[in-house]
Parts: sequence; structure tokens; C-alpha cells
Amino acid sequence: MTTYESMGECFEATGVSKSTLKAAKAKSCPGFRGHRIDWDLAGPWIEKNKDNLDKWVGVSLEELRKIKLQEDIENVKLQNQKLRKLYLDPTEVSNFLISMSVAQSAILKKMPKELAPRCAGKSVGEIEQMIEAGTIEVFQMFKVSMEAFMTQKD
Repeated sequence: MTTYESMGECFEATGVSKSTLKAAKAKSCPGFRGHRIDWDLAGPWIEKNKDNLDKWVGVSLEELRKIKLQEDIENVKLQNQKLRKLYLDPTEVSNFLISMSVAQSAILKKMPKELAPRCAGKSVGEIEQMIEAGTIEVFQMFKVSMEAFMTQKD
């Protein structure tokens, strides 16, 4: 386990600038314990996030802490909105809509095959009623699925 007693010592040993180390610490990089740096934790994180950290180099530690605090506040607000049902996870909504479109597509694809034989000898009004019944089936399925999706959020 490699531990450095200060950012200066870490800089000397690793070549990572003090400003990058300060930015990493402000961005909650693992491995920072007070003034000590556990390089086994911090090193890989810094390497992975180097491009993101470069834009914060030269910004004061106080300013970085303010930015981090603002990000934390936004994350808490988002979590609160989620808990109060004011926010839906975009991935969950996307997956739901995809599954709904697949189900609707299946119904609409089978409709002509099932409808054509039933239409023989029927009037236009009767055919419209049959199509309307299929449309209502699609909307009813959507309504039931939407209610199930919303109750799983509770």
C-alpha cells in the first residue's frame, strides 16, 4: 500500500500536479484521508478521471468545494424528486415505452390477418366497428401497462 503524507510528496513520487490532486480531492476521489493520500485508491481514480479533472486545474480549492457542494445539492434534489414521484428515471421510461411499442406492434401486425376473413360480406360500418374494437384493445393494454408501471414506482 502506497501512502503519501502530503500532496507535495505525492507530486514528487507520481508526477501528478498538486492542482490535479486538489481537484481530485474536491471531486471526492477515494484515497484522500485528511492530508494523506492512499495512492492505491487515488491513482486509478485520477487516471480514469484525468480529462474531467484537467478542466478544474487552477481553480481554488474553496471554489472546487463550492462546486462539489452544488453538485451534491442537485443530486439530493433529484433523489427527493424521485421519492416524491416528480421525476421518472429516463432509462425506466425508455424501457417501458419500448416494451409497449413491441406489444402494440404485435397486436397491429396480427390485426390484418385476423380482420380480413371477418370482413367478408360486412358493411363499411361493421368493419369500422371491428377496427375500433382492435384500437380500444391496444389502448386498454397501454392503460393497464401504464398503471402497472406507475404502481411499481410506489
